[in-house]
Amino acid sequence: MKKLTAILVAVMMTVLMVTAGSAENTSTDLFAQLKGQVFEFSSGVGAWNTELTMGEKGTFTGNYHDSEMGETGEGYPDGTVYGCMFHGQFSDPQQVDDNTWTVKVSVELDEGQVPEAIEDGIRYVTAKPYGLEKAESVTIWLPETPVAGLPEAFMIWSHLQDFAPDAKELPYFAIWSEADEAGFISGFVSGTQDETSAEQLPVYSYTGDDPIEGAIANALARDERAEMYKTEPGYVTIPCAIIFRTELTDDTHAKVYGDFWILNYVKRGNVLENISGGEYPGIIMLEKDGDQWKITETEVAGDGEDYTADIERFADGDRELADSFFAAADLDAEANQAIRTRFIKAYVEANGLDVTAYQDFGWDPVSLK
Repeated sequence: MKKLTAILVAVMMTVLMVTAGSAENTSTDLFAQLKGQVFEFSSGVGAWNTELTMGEKGTFTGNYHDSEMGETGEGYPDGTVYGCMFHGQFSDPQQVDDNTWTVKVSVELDEGQVPEAIEDGIRYVTAKPYGLEKAESVTIWLPETPVAGLPEAFMIWSHLQDFAPDAKELPYFAIWSEADEAGFISGFVSGTQDETSAEQLPVYSYTGDDPIEGAIANALARDERAEMYKTEPGYVTIPCAIIFRTELTDDTHAKVYGDFWILNYVKRGNVLENISGGEYPGIIMLEKDGDQWKITETEVAGDGEDYTADIERFADGDRELADSFFAAADLDAEANQAIRTRFIKAYVEANGLDVTAYQDFGWDPVSLK
C-alpha cells in the first residue's frame, strides 16, 4: 500500500512539473512575441498619446503626453502639458484561446517627477498614464485574431474599421484595458493582411518651386519613421512641412525652424483618409550641393516633458518663434490646414488622382477645391 501511494505521488508530481513547465513555456512564448513591440493609444493625429514599449519577460516602459496650449493662467501663458513617464510589468498570463491572453498588470510612475511645476511660461502637470489608470488586468490579442465579437469600444480606438473596413482579422498585436476602455495597438505585422486589398498610391514627390521646402518634404516622405506608424498596403506618406523661419548663413548653408509632420493616407473612393501620423517640431540644417539642397542634420523635440523644454531651447528666448512652434501642433488651425491642403492638393494634381478631399478620423472631410 505504501509502495502504491509512493507511485501515485510520483506520478502526480511528474504531471504537475510537466504542466508547470508547459505553462511557463507558453508564458515565455507570449512575452517573447511581445518583446520589442511598441503599442500606442491615441486618437490618431492629435496632441496626446500613450505609448508602451515592451521589454524582457513582460516588462514595459511608457510615456503619456497631452499638450493643452489653450489651458493657460497666471504664470503659464503658453499652456499646460500633462504627462508622465512610467514602467510596469505584465504577469500571470492566462491563455483564453489560440489568439487571446489575459495578464495582470502593474504600473508605477518613474521617480523624480514633480506633481506640478511652471517653467518658461508652461505649466507641467504629472498625470496618471492615460489608458492604464484603472487597469488591474488587460487582454492581449495576437495578430490574426478574428475581429468579430471584439468590444465595440476597442474597435473604435483601433481605427481598423475606418481604414480597413473589410478586415476580418487583426493585423497587429493589441492590448485592451476594459477598465479604462482603452485600446493599444502595435505596428502592422507582416503577412497578416492581403497586400492586394488596397489601391497602391504613387510615391510622394515634391512639385513646388521652393528648393529648400522640397528637400525637406521629400526627406520626410521617405523617412523611416513613416513605417513606424500603423499602416496598411497601398498607403502613401504625404508630408506637411510648416516652416516658420529659414536662416541662410551663406549661399550654401541654411537653418530651418519648423514643425515637420509625417502623415500616412489611403484612398477611399475620392477621399484620402489619414490613417496615422506624427509631429516632429525641430530644426533642420541643409547644405547646397550644386543645384540641390541636402539635409545634413536634424534635431527634433522629444516626448513628454522634453517636448516643451526642447521647443523653448530651439527658440532660445524668442517668444514669437516659440509660439509658432506651439501653434503648429494644431493641424486643424486655419493657417496649418492651409499648408497641409497645399501639400496634398499638389500631390493629387501631379499624379492625376480622382481625389476631391482628405479626412482625419472623426472629422469632416476637407475639400481640395
